[in-house]
Amino acid sequence: MKPAPDPTNRFLIVRWFHLALSIAFIAVIPAIVPTQRPPAAEPQANSAETPDVVFIGNSMLESRVDFALYEQINDGIDADALIDFGAYSSVWYLRLKNYVVNVNTNPDVVYMFFIDDQLTLPHLVTTGRVGEVIESLKSSEEPIFDQVIVKNQGIEQKLQAVFWDIYPIQERRSSAKTAIERVAASPLFPNLIYTTLRRTLSIVGVGTFDRESDRAALVEYNDFKQSLNELFTRQNFRSSEEVDASPDFVPKFSEAIDDSFLPPMIDLVAGSDTKLVLIRIQRRPLADGSIPTRKGLTEYISDLESYLESHGVGFIDMNGTPEVDLESYLDGDHIIPRFKPNYTKLFSEKSAEYLK
Repeated sequence: MKPAPDPTNRFLIVRWFHLALSIAFIAVIPAIVPTQRPPAAEPQANSAETPDVVFIGNSMLESRVDFALYEQINDGIDADALIDFGAYSSVWYLRLKNYVVNVNTNPDVVYMFFIDDQLTLPHLVTTGRVGEVIESLKSSEEPIFDQVIVKNQGIEQKLQAVFWDIYPIQERRSSAKTAIERVAASPLFPNLIYTTLRRTLSIVGVGTFDRESDRAALVEYNDFKQSLNELFTRQNFRSSEEVDASPDFVPKFSEAIDDSFLPPMIDLVAGSDTKLVLIRIQRRPLADGSIPTRKGLTEYISDLESYLESHGVGFIDMNGTPEVDLESYLDGDHIIPRFKPNYTKLFSEKSAEYLK
């Protein structure tokens, strides 16, 4: 048996063919596989009552604010919390649009909690568990959401999104992804195209696929794929070392704002009686008490604050709050449970001006 092709020499060839053949192959799939996805259910409000205040965020918010205590401190205030663990601005936009604005909740204030530059970092993971959360929050049509996501997607993310749309059933989605990977490598392994075609048709119940009889045709490909994966691993490891060896940085606010969910979120409440207030939380301090930062972050936050002020959006920067010291944190950026009441009181004081 001849040795597998050298992945280092053939790497660029595969990358070029991957794009062209994958797109061509995807174009054929809808003709043989049903692509209709069940329509998304229209979102409904979480609470039967109309809250005065709505909190939106992820686990960082959940670890910091005791909502029952917040209501007690602000006697007569009814608060609701929309928390999605592991979520970022893409989910926060959908929460604000479909669970506050479009259901006529009409709260006086919406507080949205974020870290550093998260507001202009669209969360591009729209598949897997996060994708399921996003799908559950979307209405039947989300043109603005889709526009922001597409603006920020690379080729691989766009292909993943296609897999998700075409193959709502996990098993078929996985099989289709494998088929496309094989088509991409077919220029280097001509026998693969026949094997891949038989496998693809078997996915939708046309013909059979005898793995044993076709195993020989896959030996070279599998050897090549393993070598290529090892090459990717080495390259990724070197890339990680380079990133770790150089200071991290934050892009300029002016370069990040237009392709983010922040302008659409501001537009959602523009002209209404609801005040949007963005809360920057403090990262876990270092051992010397200083707050972790990145190159360009100070300028970014300054520009963010000016932008929010010019658009009538409130801003509270909890960074540098002396009462929230290292002892207030767990191992990461979450607040330790016993400090949660203290944080709730601090936040109530800082946000009091926004309550009518």
